[in-house]
Amino acid sequence: MNWKYTVIKKLGGFATLDDAIQEIKDKELSERSSILTLCVKRLYNTINAEDILREKGEEWLFEGKSLPKEFRDQIISEAAFLKKNTLWRILQKDIKYQANRQMFLLAKNEGDIIMGKMWLYVIDAINTRLTSLADKKSGTFNKK
Repeated sequence: MNWKYTVIKKLGGFATLDDAIQEIKDKELSERSSILTLCVKRLYNTINAEDILREKGEEWLFEGKSLPKEFRDQIISEAAFLKKNTLWRILQKDIKYQANRQMFLLAKNEGDIIMGKMWLYVIDAINTRLTSLADKKSGTFNKK
């Protein structure tokens, strides 16, 4: 054993990947699940609730940072503009056409139909977010 390995072990660290994996295996299931979720998040750069636009009281947060009022007003204005923008309407129609074409004319299996429905879901999610921002002046997705 070299001195680095000994020092790392004495300080409670893991000198090798195998040591870390063994330690995770020895944990309770809930703690192990939590550790693995953090690993996957870091590995695949996943997005969680802290990363998206949301409200906390009167404050709007995006990527964990507070947004100034001027920036909130700009986002609301841009959402209202995009919502009534002709290009956005054209893109929606095109995507819906392509999704329906995929589901009803070109589908070879269930996966093709699911993919088409996912495109429709994405369009709906975008429109819901735009409505929340533009009409309800809310930083929360689909706030009633």
